[in-house]
Order: sequence, then C-alpha cells, then structure tokens
Amino acid sequence: MKPYHLLTAGLALTACLASCSTPLESTTAMAGDTLKVSTTDTINQWICSSSIKAFYPQSTATPLAQNIQEWIGEQTGGRYTGSLDNGQAMLDSCAAQWKKSCQEQLKDLPPLDRPSASARMMQEITLVPLYETEQLITYYATNYQFTGGAHGMQTVAGTTFRKSDGRRFGWEMFRSDATQQLRELVKKGLMTYFKVKTDNELQGMLLDQNDMNYLPLPVTQPYMTKDGVKFIYQSYEIAPYAAGQPSFTLPYAQAWPLMTTAAQQMIKQEAGK
Repeated sequence: MKPYHLLTAGLALTACLASCSTPLESTTAMAGDTLKVSTTDTINQWICSSSIKAFYPQSTATPLAQNIQEWIGEQTGGRYTGSLDNGQAMLDSCAAQWKKSCQEQLKDLPPLDRPSASARMMQEITLVPLYETEQLITYYATNYQFTGGAHGMQTVAGTTFRKSDGRRFGWEMFRSDATQQLRELVKKGLMTYFKVKTDNELQGMLLDQNDMNYLPLPVTQPYMTKDGVKFIYQSYEIAPYAAGQPSFTLPYAQAWPLMTTAAQQMIKQEAGK
C-alpha cells in the first residue's frame, strides 16, 4: 500500500461525506418532519449512547411516502412493528434496541470502577434527503457504530425513489447486459479515487488480488445525485480501512447508454437528452 495515496483518499472521503450529507429538509417538496432521538445510559459503568436523525415523511397516503418510511425502518434495524405513521416511535425503538445490544455485549464483563469516556459504545444514524428533482428523490444514510477497539465502523448508502410510485432504483437502474461495461467504469473510477494510472498500481491498493478486468461491483446500491450516479464501497469491502470508503460518481451522460428505459426517463434533462 502507498501511504501518500491512502492519506489522499482519506481526505477525499472526509470531503465527500461533508458535502454528501448536506440535508435538504428545508427545501424538499415532500411533506415531512425532522425527527431526532438522543439517549445515554450507563451499563456496568460503560457509556451506551444513541443519536438518530431522520427526515420522515408525514403520511403513508402516497406510495412514495410509504416506501421511504419502510426504507427508514430498514435502516434503523428493521424490527419496528408499530404504525409507519409514527416515525418518532420508530426511532425510539431503534435506540432501545441499541441499548439492549449494549446490555447483551456487556453482561459478562466485570463492571468498571467508574464511567470513562474511553469505555463507550455508541451509534449515530442520519437519514436525510440528498437530491431531488420533479421525477425522483434520493435519500442518504450514514450509520456509525463504536463498540470498543481501535476504531468504529461507518456505513454510507443512498437510495433513489421514483416519485410517481415510490419505486426504488439501485442496481436495477442498469440493464442486465451492462455488467461488464460497468466493471470497466468501476475500474476507472477506482483509479481516479486512488490517483493511480495502471492496473498494477490499482491492484496494490486493494485487499485481494482481483482480476483487474473483473472487479467486484460494490455491495451497496448505486444512487442518483446532482452530478451523476454514485458508487461506493464500504470499509474493508475492497480496500484496507485506511483507504476509507472508495467511491466515485459516473456522470449521467456516461451512465445513460447502460441504463434501463425506466431509469432514463427520470434523468433525461440531467443527461442532456
């Protein structure tokens, strides 16, 4: 691995997260409320905290609102069984589940003499609209968890919803016969992220000795942004933790030939069609 490139990649990730997480609650056309929950408990003298923020659609009266509410439910653990119209109860349930998880993990440990900032288990979740047009809205999710050790783990994801019916678009936005072309574009995107120019240099940045012509596509679904389709790998998915979360944006003009007709209909203007 090359430390210079990893530092550069890490700084790029920090900048990306700062810009990508800019919420649209104040400008979105969708009726909703910004809901929050913040809890702190002491378990065996360990601090267990949870902080959750979500822009929650006000009603399930439309397919779009219901699909976003269900997605928020999935992002907050997928165990909430109450009414989707009660978003605050959903977030409270997630915080309660985190406390239960802390209790389970700490039950067999001897209690500390006193609470300590270093003896902390925490989760921080943010679920906000990132990008919106007349045809679509993209939500952005970050989930950071720390349960001890050298560092915590953060996952970042986005999901695009079609406004007319609430349908989600992830990998489904691309045609099934476009996979190999996508792999080639992913390789170019990774080369840009790591600031390398050759296959050998790129291979040196990755965890596994992958075939550079058959790189694994990200597990995380791609999503639509102002500048194009965003692709992101999670920590340790394809590169060491120090490399951050490798990501790149494919401009709509380049993505257009590989997209399904349904996806193209949502981004005609953005693709210059």
